[in-house]
Amino acid sequence: MKKSAYLTALFLALILSLSFSVTQSRAAEKIYRMSGEITAIDLRHNTVVVEGILGDEPYTVDGPLSSKAVLKKDGKSVPLVDFRKGDRVMVKWKVTEQRHVVLMLKSRISTLPSAKRLPSEAGKVLAWDEIWPLPEGVE
Repeated sequence: MKKSAYLTALFLALILSLSFSVTQSRAAEKIYRMSGEITAIDLRHNTVVVEGILGDEPYTVDGPLSSKAVLKKDGKSVPLVDFRKGDRVMVKWKVTEQRHVVLMLKSRISTLPSAKRLPSEAGKVLAWDEIWPLPEGVE
């Protein structure tokens, strides 16, 4: 009788510890989202830095893109090379034990006069400011 009570208590403790570890691993998989500005891109290492406001505090997301990251500009899937420092983006990421991992970057193509062609669209369409250049110092 004592042996079965001991085994039952041991079994319940095991179940409780497993459920706690599953809860902890799920908490680490929380997905975060904010809007911000790209302050750095490293194409060689496939990383990006986005600065924005999370809650009421300034926050920086910096890390590599996930292998399944969604990258879109104006609703179209694009490569990382099409993003620029200064682009306003919506970023989604998760936090791992060591870093941020970027899951999504979305941006609208600027409608300002200084809008340029995307590098992946080179040779397709000229932006109007390539036909009528802006004065020096104006971007």
